[in-house]
Amino acid sequence: MEQVTFGDALLYGLSMLAYFALVGTASFFCVTAGFALIAESASSANGAIPGALIAGLGFVIAAAGSYGAIYKVIADGVQRGVSRADVSPQRKVLQNVAERNDV
Repeated sequence: MEQVTFGDALLYGLSMLAYFALVGTASFFCVTAGFALIAESASSANGAIPGALIAGLGFVIAAAGSYGAIYKVIADGVQRGVSRADVSPQRKVLQNVAERNDV
C-alpha cells in the first residue's frame, strides 16, 4: 500500500481550502444580506420574508457545501485506492459473477 506524500496532501488541502473559501463567502453574503433585509424591514411584506428566504439560502449553501466536500473527500480517496489496485473494480465484479455461475 502506498502512502500519500506530503506534497499531495498539501495540494489537496489547498484545493479544499479554496473550495471552502468560495462556499463560505457565498454563504456569508447571503446570510448577511438576508439579516440586513430583516433588520431594515418595517413589516413582513417589505423585507422580512425575502430576507428570511435569502438568509435561508445562505444556510442551505453552507450545508450543501459541507456535505459536498465530505462526498468529494470520500470519492477521491476511493478513486485513488481503486486506481492503485491491481484489478479494476469492474473486472473484479465480473470475476465474482463468473465464479458464482460456475458453481
